[in-house]
Formats: sequence, structure tokens, C-alpha cells
Amino acid sequence: MYYFAKPDTGVLRYDFALDHRHPLWSSNDIRAVRIGDGPTWTCFAIYQGIYGPDTCAFVHRYLLDDILNDVAQITFKYYPTDDNHEEVGSAIPPEEALKPLSEAVDNIIRDNFVQMQKYIVDNGLEEILSSPSRSAANGLLSRAVSGCTSFLALYDSHSSLLNVVTTGNSRAVLGRRVQSGQAGWKYQAHEIPPPTLKTTSGDCSSDDNSNAFGLAMQRWNPDVQERLDRGYLYKPPVVGDHKFLGSNAIEPCFHSIEIHRGDFLVAGTDALWDAFTSKEVVDLVNVWLDQEHKGQSDASPVVALSGRQKIPQENRQRSGIDKQFQCADVNVATHIIKNAISQDRYSLTPGTQNAPDPQGTKYMKQRNGVGVLVIFFDDRRSPVHENLILVQSNADGSTDDQWS
Repeated sequence: MYYFAKPDTGVLRYDFALDHRHPLWSSNDIRAVRIGDGPTWTCFAIYQGIYGPDTCAFVHRYLLDDILNDVAQITFKYYPTDDNHEEVGSAIPPEEALKPLSEAVDNIIRDNFVQMQKYIVDNGLEEILSSPSRSAANGLLSRAVSGCTSFLALYDSHSSLLNVVTTGNSRAVLGRRVQSGQAGWKYQAHEIPPPTLKTTSGDCSSDDNSNAFGLAMQRWNPDVQERLDRGYLYKPPVVGDHKFLGSNAIEPCFHSIEIHRGDFLVAGTDALWDAFTSKEVVDLVNVWLDQEHKGQSDASPVVALSGRQKIPQENRQRSGIDKQFQCADVNVATHIIKNAISQDRYSLTPGTQNAPDPQGTKYMKQRNGVGVLVIFFDDRRSPVHENLILVQSNADGSTDDQWS
């Protein structure tokens, strides 16, 4: 699906697509809130389940609402309205007034991520062990032992600052215009989080999921696991089969970047980055934008992308011919996924999408779960802006008001 956003958000358009054998394992979310005379905060997220959908569903249900509620409360202190000026705006402690809003927002996001993990793993264990109902306890256990990677982006329409937070191996790339010529704009790729960004727990751009939500059976100590096995699971602990993480806490990766005119962001689950490099993803969006500008999105032109030397060996040239890519859909996220699935064999794409296991798994790793969201930031000179309408386009052709 794709959305055209309202002007005050600073976001022009938002596209999302999901191709997954188990659709409940992945999800996306979007929220926007305007605070008086202050900024409009727009929050995007994409989630990917690990070992099941329960953690992903819980995080999806609560995380964004909790963050935006807290962000709204703190923003009122920096942009007081006539209604709350006396009771809130004038009551800012001196030490808090000196703190930049961006820093306060980072602290809010970090606290919510930490508290979410604590509730899932620590509080979940207490509820499991104290529950009088075994069926209810098993539901709580499922939420704790499965996992969830997350990519969350919070955009401030006043400062044009994009705050990105990641857990697990979901990540993104920012496309930024660098030059214009007869062939149209060219875009430079900026990886988010950057390859050099690290936390105390490791590299933020790695494929490691140890920093994901949940995964309690890799975090709880063996004594706890033995107790749970005897009472609920009736099977040996999984620690012997998985890396023991040793800590219940997670440390999200933070990165902030100032948005420029014409920027776009592509966030995706790990399967997207198995198929393409960051540069290739940006090039695919560039192809799509060029076709939208020309009004030829239905023509499906074939375009060769550069940077083939970085593609994994199994995805590289066949018979000495570079892979070719098509402008595949009016939804740019679907366009990216179709190219990821086909790997230039478009006649095989429908069969690959519908193939049952294990054939589908064997021939298309990405089919096991790839989610993509694309965010275009407001640029009234953009060709996409010419057709701006304030509706959601649904798969069945119906339309709904969005972000009202």
C-alpha cells in the first residue's frame, strides 16, 4: 500500500510492501502528532518476528503509541500553548530547559525501548511463574521467547531532523540528490545506521540479532529455563542450540541525520540487504522516480544497475550477463521487492512467490520474509508531488482518509 501524507508532516509519501510466507511475523506502523505551534512528529516503524509472531505483535501494538505520548508531553514544555502555558510551559525545571529537545527525545525513545524489553522478558517471567492458568502462562511465554527486530524513524518537521533507532538486523539507507543532468537526478546512498556506528554490545550494522526484543530463552539463566521446561515446555532448554546472551537488556542503536530537500529513506528487513547493496536499493528508487517523472511507470523499462561487484556470488552474473531490473510497480516498495524476488527472471516471479516449502525456501530466501518501507520527504518540486492527494490507496482500489 502507499499513502500520500498531509503537508504539515514534512513527509510527502509513504510506501510499504510485505512479502512473507508468514505475514503475521512482520508488520509496519505509522503515527503522526502535531503539538500546538511546535513540530509535527511523524513516526515510522518496521518489525520482523524471530521464532514466531508474538513478540512482534506486542511491540507493534504498544511501542509507537508509548513513544509519541511521551514525546508529546515533553514537546509541550518547549512549545507551550495558551491552554498549557501557565501549568506546563512555565514549570520547566532549569536543568531541563537547557537540554535540547532532540536530546530529550532520544532519552524518551531509549527509555521506551528499554522498558519494552524489560516488560517482555523480566516482567513476563514474573507473570508466567505467578500465573494460576497454564494456558495464560504459555501465552506470556510465547511473547517472551520469540523475538522482534525493529527499525523506527521519528521525524521532526521543524528541525528536519530524522532520529533513527534500530534493534536487531533491520536497517535503512537514505538517498540524497547529488547532481542533475539530462537523465534526471542522481542519488547518493547513506547507510543507516552507518557501518562505523557501534554500541557497547557491538556493531550496529551487523547481521546479529542479539540486540532484538524478546529472545528470552537466550537470556534467562539455565535454572529458570529448567523450571519453565518442567512446568510448561516439556522439552530441553534451547541455550545449547543458540548463543547465550547473558543479559536481559537491549541497547538500541541511535543515529540522527538532517533531512535535505528531495531525500528519501528505504528501510527493510534483513532479506532486502541479502538481495541488494545499499547503493542498488537507492538506484532502484531512482529508476522508479525517473519513470514517475516521465509518466511511464506502466512501461516497465529494463534498467541495468551499477555496483554488481558487491552482490553475493549466488546472486551475481549468470552466463556473463549483468542482471537487469524493471520499473515493476506504482508502489515503490513493491517495485523493490519484485526486483529482489525476481533477480531479473521476471517470468519466474509468480511461481517463486507461490511455491510451497521447501521449494520456495530453496529458490528464494527473500520469500521467507522481506518487508520494505519507503519514505519520501516533502519536496514540492518533486514530480511525485504533482499528483498529491490526501488518501490511502488500498489493494482493492478503495480509498480512505489518512492521518486525519
